[in-house]
Amino acid sequence: MAGLSFIALLLILFQLPSLADRQVRRRPPPIFSAMASMLADCRTSGILLARMSTMIIMVPTMAFLPLLMNEWFAASGKQIGAVIACRTLVNALLQTPGGRMADRGNKIHLLFIGCLVISVVICLVPLAQGFWWLLFLFVVLGMGEAIIWPVLGALATQEGRRYGQGTMMGIYSLAMSSGVFLGAIVAGISMDQFGLRWAFVINGLIVLILSMAAVGLIRKGNRAQGKEKESRG
Repeated sequence: MAGLSFIALLLILFQLPSLADRQVRRRPPPIFSAMASMLADCRTSGILLARMSTMIIMVPTMAFLPLLMNEWFAASGKQIGAVIACRTLVNALLQTPGGRMADRGNKIHLLFIGCLVISVVICLVPLAQGFWWLLFLFVVLGMGEAIIWPVLGALATQEGRRYGQGTMMGIYSLAMSSGVFLGAIVAGISMDQFGLRWAFVINGLIVLILSMAAVGLIRKGNRAQGKEKESRG
């Protein structure tokens, strides 16, 4: 990671175009004012909620999965690594076609499908019968995430034109970290109170509820913006 990060640093220093010569048309609002505006706007708050909710699954699928596999069938390190890696590899390989889908298709529909897929997969993990079923589920999980990430990235970029790209990306990252934190707390409490398997089911249900609410907020915001444009026209 250190080596790849250093290469990325060199690419940024020598390849990324400088923004110093570009004129800034308007000064972005202060950070707290921007946050208040984002939370008051249905579309932007929906995007942030979707980002947060889809990150809730990170801790169960990374930290608790090895415990679950070891409890079921004394899984080897290779088996645990294969299940975790297949999700990441599938996600990475499908980012380009996922991005094309996000550009050409209906972003709201794609976000709905992707959130539904990852929620259902997480709820089904405790029902998997052995290594190969888990491998299959995590391949599907990677496919669902490959749909979600380009869509959310595109939507966040659109909102960045209103609030400033740096401000939007900073709060977008805050939403991501909040989701990881919430998922860790909920999964830990669920495991202590109900058992390891329920940690996946409860987190999956929370992701489903929050992500569907996020999709509804984005749709509501789109309708409000459409009406506003019509009134201006």
